[in-house]
Amino acid sequence: MTDDEVTGAGTCEHGEIRAVCLDCLHEPQPVRRPPPTQPKATTRPNSPDAPIEPLKGTKDVSVPVYDPQPYLGAWTDWLLAQGYPHDLRAGGWVYLRLDDRLVGRVRARGMVWRDHRPWRTGDGSEQGDEAGPGLAFDVDPTTWEEVEFELGELADRQRQGYRYLITSSDGRTVQHLMTSDPIPDGDWDKPDEQ
Repeated sequence: MTDDEVTGAGTCEHGEIRAVCLDCLHEPQPVRRPPPTQPKATTRPNSPDAPIEPLKGTKDVSVPVYDPQPYLGAWTDWLLAQGYPHDLRAGGWVYLRLDDRLVGRVRARGMVWRDHRPWRTGDGSEQGDEAGPGLAFDVDPTTWEEVEFELGELADRQRQGYRYLITSSDGRTVQHLMTSDPIPDGDWDKPDEQ
């Protein structure tokens, strides 16, 4: 093994070790630019160019609506999001929550940025208002189903925001969970790979 192989410095055309040759040090050096880096995926995008974190949760989610028909009737491929649903699983169900019951559901493909998010229900829908640019659920429009699950005593606590739940494998029952709750033993829904 040579000295050059040990030091990794090599010999220059002047017969010196390249790292200490004064003639080589005075020559212009090529500009070394670091390779471009990809922006990191985020749960709080602020533009259409920001990559959005894929869904990694373990649960399904319910979202409040004023009227399910603008969603179920149009078989829409997106739903307005109030923020990133950290515990929603890829391919999980997004339920429509109306008053004291769940009335519809659709499979989530992920989260997307939308420049235009018009209100489909509620006071703003009559005036053509929008929620402005931001996150939306990307849903599979071929998976919309009408359902009827009563929330019972949970209804008073589930007026606003996301509520997490899991669905039985036969799709007939749901169990509400807190974000930090582990999935209990049982035969729970496992969607096809998205």
